[in-house]
This record gives sequence, C-alpha cells and structure tokens, in this order.
Amino acid sequence: MASALAPFHCLLVLVITLLVPAIAQVYNNISVGSALFATDDNSTWTSPSGDFAFGFRRLEQDQFLLAIWFAKIPDETILQVDRSCGGPKTVRILKYQAPAMLNTGNFVITSTNSSIIWNSFNEPTNTMLPTQVLDFRSNLFSSMSKESYKGGKFQLRFTVKQQNISYSYNLMLNQIDVYTKNPYGAYYTSPDVSELILDKSGYLQVKNSQGSISNLSTQVLRIDSYYRATLDFDGIFRLYAYPKNFTGNQSWSAIWYVPENICLDIFDTFGSGSCGYNNICSLGAYGKPECQCAPGFSLLDVNNKYSGCKQNDVSYMRECNEMGSVILKDQFEFLEMEYADWPLADYELLQPTTEYECKNSCLRDCYCAVAIFQDPKVNNGQGKQNQAILILAILLGKIPNFYRTLHTKDLDMNLRLFTYKDLEEATSGFKEELGRGSFGIAYKGVLVSSYTKYVAVKKLDKMVREGEREFKTEVTVIGQTHHNNLVRLLGYCDEGEHQLLVYEFAYNGSLSSFLFGVIRPSWQQRMQIALGIARGLIYLHEECSTQIIHCDIKPQNILLDDLFIEKISDFGLAKLLMNHQTLTQIGIRGTKGYVAPEWFRNTLVTVKVDVYSFGVMLLEIICCRRCVDVEMERAAILTEWAYECYSRGKVERLVENDEEALSDMEWVKKLVMVAIWCVQDVPLLRPSMREVIHMLEGILEISAPPSPFLYSLTSEARKSSMGFSTNSSV
Repeated sequence: MASALAPFHCLLVLVITLLVPAIAQVYNNISVGSALFATDDNSTWTSPSGDFAFGFRRLEQDQFLLAIWFAKIPDETILQVDRSCGGPKTVRILKYQAPAMLNTGNFVITSTNSSIIWNSFNEPTNTMLPTQVLDFRSNLFSSMSKESYKGGKFQLRFTVKQQNISYSYNLMLNQIDVYTKNPYGAYYTSPDVSELILDKSGYLQVKNSQGSISNLSTQVLRIDSYYRATLDFDGIFRLYAYPKNFTGNQSWSAIWYVPENICLDIFDTFGSGSCGYNNICSLGAYGKPECQCAPGFSLLDVNNKYSGCKQNDVSYMRECNEMGSVILKDQFEFLEMEYADWPLADYELLQPTTEYECKNSCLRDCYCAVAIFQDPKVNNGQGKQNQAILILAILLGKIPNFYRTLHTKDLDMNLRLFTYKDLEEATSGFKEELGRGSFGIAYKGVLVSSYTKYVAVKKLDKMVREGEREFKTEVTVIGQTHHNNLVRLLGYCDEGEHQLLVYEFAYNGSLSSFLFGVIRPSWQQRMQIALGIARGLIYLHEECSTQIIHCDIKPQNILLDDLFIEKISDFGLAKLLMNHQTLTQIGIRGTKGYVAPEWFRNTLVTVKVDVYSFGVMLLEIICCRRCVDVEMERAAILTEWAYECYSRGKVERLVENDEEALSDMEWVKKLVMVAIWCVQDVPLLRPSMREVIHMLEGILEISAPPSPFLYSLTSEARKSSMGFSTNSSV
C-alpha cells in the first residue's frame, strides 16, 4: 500500500455500525467509531499482540504516509505503504464490513459472515511477512531509495508460460524501466516456482507446480525474533531478522539474500544497474552494492550515491571535428583503475595492440571516455577471451555502471584494500584488543564512512614465514566464501611489513565466553548453535569453490553476531585443498584438546580433523564445560568421561543441574552418540559433516558408536598430550 498523502487535511475515518455479533467476536481489535487522524502521531490501530500498527506516518511537516509498521522495534520499521497516486482525505469502511489489524501484520476487511474480502498481504509493496504468500498475481517493487518510499527500479515477479494445457512459472528478479515500468532481462531466476512463501517460522520457501515445497533459506532460525523478506532499493532480495528481546543496540540483520553479487549479475545492455549510470559497483556486506564515481566524474545527486555519475568537464568535445579525430593528448591524462571493466558497450575493438597503443587510440578519439586493456599474458594467454585486448571507447552518458571482476585468480574477491594508516585510525592506534589467535591479534575498529560501523582488524605478526602464506590464503580464499555461518572478510592491508585483515564485527563475542560464562545458555539455543556450526563446516568442506580444512575448530573461533547467529572465524590455520585433491600432509596444526590423533602420527590429514574437533566442541556445547578440566579429576577429559557415561547408560550425568536438557534426555543421548562418532581415533570411522547434519536432523539413524579410543592411550597420556590448556596451541 506508497505516496505521501495530501498535506494536513489527510484524515482516515472509519464508520463501523450495525456490526453483527460474528464479526465482533472474530475481529474485535478495532472498535466501533474508531478514527485515525494524520496529524495525530499517536493515532494508530495495533494488532492484539502489539507487534504491528496501522496508521499514518509523518514524513515531513506536511507530508504523511499510510502504512503498516513494526510497533515494538525502536526504529518502527515500515513494512507496507500506500503507493497510490495522491491520497484520500477520507476513507470509509461500509457499515457491513469490519477491519482488523491481525497479529501476523496483515490488515484485513471482512464481510458480515467473517470472510476476508480484502487484505494487505494481497497488495504487497516491497516486503513479505511470516505466513505471507506471493504468487503470479502479485509482485514486489523496491522503493526508490532508503529514504524514499516511492516505487523504485527493481521488481520481484513471476513469469507464466503456457505449455499445452499446463503452465510453467519462473520467479524472477528484474530491473525495470522507471518510466515505462517494463522489465529488462532478469538478473536472478528460480525456475518452476508457482509460489514464494515466508512461513510462520521465518523460513523462505518456494512451491513448484507439483506442490512440492523447498527452502531457499536453510539456516537455523530463532523463535524469539521478528522476520521479514524485503526487496531493497538496491535490488537485493534479503531475509532479515530482529531479536524480540533486544537490548537497545540491535538492528535488522540480513541472514539470507539473492543475488550473491548484484554487480556481476545485473549484466544487461540496458538499464542503469544498482548504482546508476557511470558509477562503479563493488560488493559490500550482505550483497550490498558499494557505489563510487570514477575519477573525473561526480554524482548526479550529491545526496544519493546510487543516482549515477556525470562527467565533470565535457568542454573538450566542442573541439572535435566530425570524425572525432583531433588529438587531445595534452589535455588528458590516464588514471588507471585495476580490476575494473565496463562490459557490453564495446565502441571499438583493436586487436592485437599494446597498452601504449591502447591509450593513444583513445586519446585520438574525442568521444572516447574509457579504454579497457587486458593483458594477453593473463591466465598464460589461454582461452580466446583472454587473448583479446580490449579498448572500450564509450560516448558520454553511455557508460554502464558495472564494476566487473575479471576472471583471474587474484581478482575475484570484491574486497576493500585499506592502507595501514586507515586501519591505525580506525582502531585508535590498535587500542582495544578483542583476542589473540593464529599469527596475530584482533582489534576493534570503527569505519565511519563504511557500510559496516564496527569491524575486527586482525594484525598479523611480523617475521613469521608461515604468516605470509596464511595471509595469502585468507585473502584469496576467504574473500570468495559466502555463508551465513562464516565470518565475512571485508578487506585487507598489504603494505610493506604490515599485513592486516578486516572482518565483520561480532557483537556478542565468542562461543567460549557465551558457553562457559556465569549464566548457562538455554538448551534450545545451544542446539541451534551446534547445527549452525555444522552447516558452516559443510560449506567449507564441500560447497565452496576451493575445499578448506579449518584445522582449528574450537569455541574461541566461533563468534556470535547481534542475533546470536554462530559464525566460524579465524582461518589462519586452514590448509586448502584444490578440487582434484583429497588428502594433504602438513605439520601439526590446531589447539590442544581439539587436535585429532592423526596429527601426532605423521599421517595424511583430511577434513576429518575438523569432524574430530567438532565432536569435542559438541560435547562442550552439551555439557557447558571445557574439554579439559583438571579440577574434575576422573572427568577431567570430557571425551573419555562422555564415553564412560554413555557406555554405562548414565548419560544424564553429563547434563546434571540442567533442567532443560534433563527433560529432553532422548535428544541428549542422540547428540552424545553423534559426538562419540565424531571423536573416533580412526578417521575413516568418523562421519562427514553432511552425515553429522543428517543425524542431527533425524534423516540418518544413529547407530551405537564403538569405543573411540582404538589406540587405548591412558588417561594420563591423553592429559599430557592435551596440556590441560584450551588456550595454548601446538
């Protein structure tokens, strides 16, 4: 329901008379004679739960918006607005109709027999709420900008194609012409989808033409959060969460989004893309496009970085002859921008040529604004595309907005490059230490002009040879990883002896602090965290382009964001496997207490070392205690004690004084069995992380595990190998 309504005289009057009892009983949260006044900031209709409100929202002194919003969240996030032209001064509900603001956020009008004759869920703007369904009869349209609620330039819609007597559907994200509203080519498509559903638990789902439902978002969700799915003004479709028990510092967190990289996915000859014409697009957090004018260009609208850019000085074009062949070498200089491209607008292609000839060719052409030169040596000159050397000469006003990462190993990261001075200022001279880890120390920082306010800056130790390899590993590989349960790498610094990594900030610290603190986390919360970590490891082991062995899975390396979503961090000890490899042999890595036995046997190492560490940590999550605790005597080593309790049928001893866990002993026993399978001495006996997830979700039956201690180390020997310290590394 979006335009500002008429100034001052906007009045919504509802006349509800002669209501029959059935209506009053079913929908009774708006009483007879209720009225809303635009000029009254406290005039709203709320749902019985108080979570949602319907009414007028003041935009400016004399501008108002008819909208639905979250009523209990401090910023009162607007969900739906009236985008009709103009705005009514008076709106009446007929005497045989009854309105209601439901607990789902749906505003409905019912007839005398209590059937719904109109509802806001069927008239969406840019947002879906739990229980809302989108089909081929309805679309989502983005807003114009973050501040404007007018219709924007992106659309989520269904396309319908008749095939004989049946129909096929595609769910598509389109860029649309802001004048004609006609869509350009889709930049994201999900085939054979008849409905898009945000279910009551917050999972985004699609239903196909056969009625089968599958999840788009697969992360484990909290039941105590608000959820919404919004087609944002930048063209990204995001699923957001907000904790209901907020403490005042929370904000909406994007937990899923498409497309993954809008800068690359909007790849069409027409349209202005996400950043507008002549604007460079690079990938930011949660898929957000970061826009910046090229040198020599400035914003069309200084208050809107997505508005597009214009060339600052075009006076030279008056000196061009009809052929545009005046040499203007003395009036121009080339500013080089690495790893950028302006595709799909070739004005002239010269082949073969050199970089010098490429520049001069552009200088000889008055109408040339940009030249693109691709070194034929890139990727060893293999492949027809890499042999082409491009000069892209583009008429003013025709430069598309794309920043396209070239297809070379080192360019496919979309990371921000910082100077050492930038990060020194951001951390106030590396003042506030967050923690010490592999090869370096992490500090809290603030990037005032960035899309992320707080960041974690990891300063790598000097004079560490392995540290250089670690740095290259993290920058090139982690920059390409995108998963909800992995800490996001935002940028880096490689300046002389200074090597630093910049990560998203985890507001709730590490799992170690959360798990072993004074207050025991709830049983349900601990299980959700375990599942999230397992999903993150599946991604590292099986789903990212380069297989990653983490090698140091422990609670200190699991961070919690503002929604307590678990994120695996610190890939400093990761050993990478190329696609064609399955095994690797490297020196001992990891932290005492979590290190798999094969590290000490000088044998080949696989992803099963992470499975072992996960099993140890799963026991810690179950028991809320550290894997080694010398004060517990017989139970000092958690893996031994857990198997002893399991084998003797006394699993309840692992969760003593934990009433929630004790009331769910069937599930506790299953988790302990999974953990024992994970910590088997023989790697081949351990399940894969995908099998672990299937066991935790009940897809695979959990058989009785054997003793994990094949090599029968004595308890004293195990204590010696573990060192009784969860903080020291080997």
